[in-house]
Amino acid sequence: MLDPRYKSSDNLAHDESRHLRKAGWSLADGDTGTESSANSPGHKLRLTYSTAADDLEQIDLGAITRQRPIILALSNSMFDRAAAMSMMLEVGAS
Repeated sequence: MLDPRYKSSDNLAHDESRHLRKAGWSLADGDTGTESSANSPGHKLRLTYSTAADDLEQIDLGAITRQRPIILALSNSMFDRAAAMSMMLEVGAS
């Protein structure tokens, strides 16, 4: 996800957390130390998100995997110096 209104990916991710909390989602830790996650009301959905730089670092370390088109999009956003983050929506626990 790209948003040119933001100066940094960190600011974008912070505002995403704030938006999710206001929408009733419960915030949680992600699968790695650099990821964040949120569970929808009723825990039907789980959103995991991270800045592009943090996701690329975790991919490089082998901590997470992403499909090649996602890796390339994250990498391109870094070269473009764009405020970007990776988001993965999954079916939740309930």
